Amino acid sequence: MTFGLECQNTDIMEMREVEAFLAVAEELHFGRAARRLHISPSRISQTVRVLERRVGAPLFERSSRRVRLTPLGRRLLADFAPAYQRLREGLREAQQAAHPTTATAVIRVGFASTLFSEVQPTLLAAFAAADPAPRLVASTHPPNDLYRWLERDEFEVDLFFLWSPGDPPLVPGRLRSGPVVRREPRGVIMPPNHPLARRSVVDVEELADHDVLFPSGHPQYADAWTPAATPGGRPIRRVHRDAHYLEDLPRVMADGDLVHVVIADLPRLFPIEGTVTLPLVGLPPVVCVPVWPPERDTPQVRGLAAVAARTGADLGWTKG
Repeated sequence: MTFGLECQNTDIMEMREVEAFLAVAEELHFGRAARRLHISPSRISQTVRVLERRVGAPLFERSSRRVRLTPLGRRLLADFAPAYQRLREGLREAQQAAHPTTATAVIRVGFASTLFSEVQPTLLAAFAAADPAPRLVASTHPPNDLYRWLERDEFEVDLFFLWSPGDPPLVPGRLRSGPVVRREPRGVIMPPNHPLARRSVVDVEELADHDVLFPSGHPQYADAWTPAATPGGRPIRRVHRDAHYLEDLPRVMADGDLVHVVIADLPRLFPIEGTVTLPLVGLPPVVCVPVWPPERDTPQVRGLAAVAARTGADLGWTKG
């Protein structure tokens, strides 16, 4: 199998270079791509530069505000992406051929990149300890990938763990969901000079007196994260901004006097310099749940969802 371009350096290209390039090309952000691959931004940048040296030309245009593919990068992406997908499909088919009696136990499990860092390894360890232990392929994705899969009706995973606003959880589209794995209270993030920043706790009714960020995303989810009105019926002044990822928040928060509804423990997940995060009362917690499409509704998938729920309960994650 060839990848469509000859590299000036004839050394054998490593798979991690392909994976790093594809992640940055899809995310157009080195930080998000690094989190997706569970490596540091400096490591992924270094790996991409190794590939660029092999090719002999830049694959990305980099600036302080954006990352874009060069024409050569776009050509390489068109070659690499389908070839890499064929490699992954070939591996899955070989695994199933090697174990035909347990083929249905090969389950692709995805984790949202916005989950706390301990969630994925903890759940994978619990799955591995199950009897019988399923054979898994784990991956990390931005939450917006789920909405893209829903639009195309093509799912890259069999089971996906993500944050959902509300308790009981809000499940988009035709997806099925399992029990809650973790609960987290809501919070609000704001600039340190914001009038609410002097409080120790913010009541949701107070949001009606301020401009509140209403980020881009799935409409059903966006409304649940940031409702149009408070529980008391006061309208909330929601201000639309182009913010699809956590990494967009520093730019958006520096752009005015907005507050944004988030997970209360956001600084541990994604610290943003020059902001204040406070507890928010009056809205239901955010919950981590597994979701899957109906066609993947198998005893194995439901079994993993149950294992995840038991693990979360045992660790005290589900206490509200």
